[in-house]
Amino acid sequence: MIEVLQNGEPFWEELPGAKPHFRFGTTKAIQLLSCIETIKKFIDSSGKLPGISNPVEISSSKWKVECDLHYHDGFKKRGGWIDRPYLKIIGEKTIAFGLLKAEALVALQKEITDFVVNEY
Repeated sequence: MIEVLQNGEPFWEELPGAKPHFRFGTTKAIQLLSCIETIKKFIDSSGKLPGISNPVEISSSKWKVECDLHYHDGFKKRGGWIDRPYLKIIGEKTIAFGLLKAEALVALQKEITDFVVNEY
């Protein structure tokens, strides 16, 4: 298991109902790494890309994984609309995250890769 911390503290987005820790095992790490180029585009566009309404099928021969990447431009929470884009990766496991966590994933890409190589 790997946990992403922010300034040495548990990492979460300031949203009601958000999970208080950002941690995952090798299965989710592999799915994240297989989608890393799209995650980078998501960050570079401030959450505007990929901006697709249909899921994108991701197939990585390097990581031997297939998953679907979904883009959402916001979500409902407690009857109101939260205007914050996020990505959802659906494969063997499901992972959903917004810009803040996407930036952390890209910044820690090498460490996540090393984790997978050492644990897988």
